[in-house]
Amino acid sequence: MQAYQAFYLILGLGFTPAEVSGAVFLSTLVLTAFALVFAPLVGKISDRVGRRKPFVIVAALIFAVGLVIVTFANDYGMFLVAMGVMGIGQGVYMAVDLALVSEILPDKRNIAKDMGIMGLASTLPSSIVPALAPILLGIGASAAHPQNFPALFLTGAIAGLLGAAFILPIKKTK
Repeated sequence: MQAYQAFYLILGLGFTPAEVSGAVFLSTLVLTAFALVFAPLVGKISDRVGRRKPFVIVAALIFAVGLVIVTFANDYGMFLVAMGVMGIGQGVYMAVDLALVSEILPDKRNIAKDMGIMGLASTLPSSIVPALAPILLGIGASAAHPQNFPALFLTGAIAGLLGAAFILPIKKTK
């Protein structure tokens, strides 16, 4: 979302290039504020109840819901709601995912190596999405609709749902 929001605001919601920087600033502020509020709150709850998987799964589902909302947003207000929802999902995920990873490491003697691999895996989407996004944006594109943002956002939502599903088989932690 972050990489393509300026394009989406211009092409999808009709912002002018002069207006888009302020709109991106505000939407990023909304996403970040929600993430900052929910991360410590949910992290503390996760520590208290001693469970990680449900929180990571819910975070992925919340983020997917945010992407679905932005897919159907027809004005900036709804776009900001979507960014807030995605901020909640991102905050919950960032608070609990690393704790989950630390609990399921295969070899306590190689923690740095395993955490390094996790760090690389967490940056992989930001490398892959810019390469795949033009393909998704081009699906069904026409002169009237030069970019297929719903294909991009719904694919992201599906990826979030798959991410939630991939957490389910983890057996080493709750």
